[in-house]
Amino acid sequence: VVCWGCANNGGRAPTDLDGGGVVKLCSNPKAFTAIKEDGTVVCWGHTGCGGDARAVGKLSGKTMIASSAMGFAALRKGGSVICWGSPVVTNMGLVDSKLTDVVSIAGSSYAFAALKNDGTVLCWGQG
Repeated sequence: VVCWGCANNGGRAPTDLDGGGVVKLCSNPKAFTAIKEDGTVVCWGHTGCGGDARAVGKLSGKTMIASSAMGFAALRKGGSVICWGSPVVTNMGLVDSKLTDVVSIAGSSYAFAALKNDGTVLCWGQG
């Protein structure tokens, strides 16, 4: 992964990526997220907008990532969802316990949506 631009907004890739092995890459206006072959999640850029993935851990299986202006969401194997970044958009609050059997996720500027296996859609974020 090669990056350029403002370092505070992800303009410098971390050394964790020097060995390659990145299989997915996602961005928002201030941060980047990469998933490596072994499921390791590497984030960089503005920490308040998703540039810090310490709480995420490893992801396994086919994983989907979505971004908003201030955070990221990942669909985990088994259909659960994890979010990181600004609590303004990543706080799953009332929908947290309902985010099971998810098959797809998407992000907008300040919100996320999850499509469940039964065809229902759950949304969370600002507003």
